[in-house]
Amino acid sequence: MAAPLFAVSYLVPSDREMIQRSDDIVVATAVTSAVERTPEGGIVTRYYLRIEDVLKGERTRGSYLRLTEIGGSLADLTLEVSGMPVYVPGRRYLVFTNTNRDGEPETWGLELGQFALEKDGEGRPMALRNTGLAFDANNFESYSEKTRDARGFMDYIRGIVAQNIDPTPAYFFDPAPAKKLHENDIHAQVFTRASYLVTGAPRWQSTPNASVRTASAPSGGINGVNPVTSAIGTWNSTAGNIAYSYFGQDDTATAGFTSHDSKNAVLYGDPNSEVAPPVLARGGYWTSNAPYSFGGENFKAIDGGIDVVVDNFSFTQCLLNVVILHEMGHTFGFRHSNQNGDNSLPCNTSLNDCTGSAVMNSSVGCSLTTLQTWDQNAVAVVYGTGPQCTTVSISGQPQNKTITQGQPANVTVTAAGSSPFTYQWYIGNPSDTSTLLAGQTTATLTHAPTTTTTYWVRVGGCNSSTADSAAVTVTVQAPTCTPPSIATQPTGTTITQGQSAQLSVGAAGTGPLSYQWFAGGTGDTSQFAGSGNPVTLSPSTTTRYWVRVTGQCAPVADSTPVTITVTTASCPDVTVGAPQATQLQSGQYSLDVTASSGGRPLTYQWFQGPLPGSGNSVGNTKQIVVPAPTVPTSYSVIARNDCGKEAASVVITINPCSDIPVITTEPLDAAIATGASATLTVAFTSTTTATVTWYRGAAPNKTNQAGTGATLNTGALTATTQFWASIINGCGEKTSRTVTITVGTACTQPSIVSQSNGTTKFKGETVTLTVAATGTETLHYEWYDGVSGDQSRPVGTDSNSFTSAVLTNPKLFWVKVRNTCGSANSNTIVIDVKPPKYRSVRH
Repeated sequence: MAAPLFAVSYLVPSDREMIQRSDDIVVATAVTSAVERTPEGGIVTRYYLRIEDVLKGERTRGSYLRLTEIGGSLADLTLEVSGMPVYVPGRRYLVFTNTNRDGEPETWGLELGQFALEKDGEGRPMALRNTGLAFDANNFESYSEKTRDARGFMDYIRGIVAQNIDPTPAYFFDPAPAKKLHENDIHAQVFTRASYLVTGAPRWQSTPNASVRTASAPSGGINGVNPVTSAIGTWNSTAGNIAYSYFGQDDTATAGFTSHDSKNAVLYGDPNSEVAPPVLARGGYWTSNAPYSFGGENFKAIDGGIDVVVDNFSFTQCLLNVVILHEMGHTFGFRHSNQNGDNSLPCNTSLNDCTGSAVMNSSVGCSLTTLQTWDQNAVAVVYGTGPQCTTVSISGQPQNKTITQGQPANVTVTAAGSSPFTYQWYIGNPSDTSTLLAGQTTATLTHAPTTTTTYWVRVGGCNSSTADSAAVTVTVQAPTCTPPSIATQPTGTTITQGQSAQLSVGAAGTGPLSYQWFAGGTGDTSQFAGSGNPVTLSPSTTTRYWVRVTGQCAPVADSTPVTITVTTASCPDVTVGAPQATQLQSGQYSLDVTASSGGRPLTYQWFQGPLPGSGNSVGNTKQIVVPAPTVPTSYSVIARNDCGKEAASVVITINPCSDIPVITTEPLDAAIATGASATLTVAFTSTTTATVTWYRGAAPNKTNQAGTGATLNTGALTATTQFWASIINGCGEKTSRTVTITVGTACTQPSIVSQSNGTTKFKGETVTLTVAATGTETLHYEWYDGVSGDQSRPVGTDSNSFTSAVLTNPKLFWVKVRNTCGSANSNTIVIDVKPPKYRSVRH
């Protein structure tokens, strides 16, 4: 029975957003699983996990969590879904959950909500996950997954749930080498056809020749056909006998992954609810799992019926182009260029061709939209002439050199032939393998000889071929040493009693150099004062100091003495102003204070509580950031100087804020002639003062400000451009939709020619209203219940006619007609409703 395989694309949110959007977050150990057939004929796997700890939600320790994931394998049918979380019995996981459409718990965001709890090579606990093709939700550029310290990540989750932690993550680190996350093993050979494919080696048995059609269209006015035809042309142009073609628009091709209809479709708008944020798209193909052999390798036949399902998401054109080009690459069976065939990391370079520079990399952005060397090689090897082997040879011999004792040799060999290559360096003459240099396995020899030494290297290549270099001699000279000397003498200074001063010296000579400072005259070593350069000193009385510099050879160098003059002064009082609270766009508040003490250095301690200078300690810097309060919350600060005096500020109280601006009318797209301008307007409500700032580009990119105020004139435009508006008041920020001003085509705003008049209906009847309008196509219709201009109660569909529900009371209706360059509102249509008319009966 045929079974679909999938690739998946993610729009990765921040950890904070993922925590907030999840229903439950638990630490649990996988126990068992069961595969079941759904009533609709699908397949799901139910995983059972025993909960060890609860970070969010109402679940309890020791209870069981059942997760339902799409996909699995039965005796007669297999459904393999890329991005499907796999839970291995006995393994511990950090799991984020949400609820599927049947009300059952599932992993949030497919693999994005599953973290395996592992340890790196140094024993540090890590939280690891797979991310597939991933884009950053902040800027739509490629997303790079980082390793999380498991304990720090869990503390952060608890803090976000309790709203008592700085939301800036501080738990990422670079791990020592550790085992991979994914559960499957690699089944690939170096540069074989199968090494470029996902695990199981699915491959078209003959020329890939799908006739691809598009169904529906992407949201936001983005062109959905060009990405498909462009991707087809790009892959067809490779040296691999690929012959995809574009069938055309076919809105009947809506099966997607629910059944095998062989229609080879790109489905926009996710008609079957098969993808949902943070998932952007899934692409794949159907395979009967029928085995066949080709070129001495074994494969599973791809039978056609390729599908790419795209979420109902407001893509940028560039982002959609990249997603379609990448997902189409998976329909040939290709793996990610930077991962093994089972999506595990790191990519095994001894078995696979590995690179991060490819369209098929697991993370790409708009900056990489053409096929790279890896993509071209994958097509040529899998569907072209197959793997090629040019035996290894030495194209560049290592060269003799002279070094100073203690330095590395740093001699290099250059190899030619089919990569990858292996290297092993030896001491002696070629073919003498008696003195192997452990760890010297790269093209460059880094061994540091103590005497003149002769080396050679053996280079390994494909098909077990080897090549030996010529002998290379590294001549070692005795090191030279320059005694230390004083280049710049230290300089004296004056301080107030209780303060400190820094002294420094400029020295030369063969390093490393060390510095010892002494009190007294030069040569007097009885009063050691400190080491290092510079050195910080805090004398209570006027004192002379000098420094001795020691190098790698004698003699030492002594500086001339300098004086730190200490003056007495009384300790000034500390003055503290009232703290200032400023709300940030995140909703948090920045607290700052102004304090002084006659020039003395100050330290700060912030408190949460109703009394000045007391309560819970919440920070020890001049400026701190605190969470947005849910109830009135008070803060104060104590400032201290370095001679013992302090003062507390008055208390500042921050009240909860709920008046974030509300947009009542979004700015509209427009089409203009080249050199013309467009006027954009956003309408909003705010009970407090709000500012409007316009930006050029797609929200939330704020790199290019375009203007301020509720109305923006774009100025003369010569190319299609996007704009959006940010509305900020004292409670936070609201962003408008991204509008597109299409340049090159003039556009006529809608104008209403005729509309239905008011009428009278009996209670229990319905009324049908119509409107006729002119303007540049396509026109869209928005019907509303209420007076003209009131958009609070939308009714009806995008049609020039509207039939009401059964009428029970008098009603008011109106319609807005819009296109890409404007809109027009109809007059209010009054529908009077009378009691039903009953026929009289006489007896």
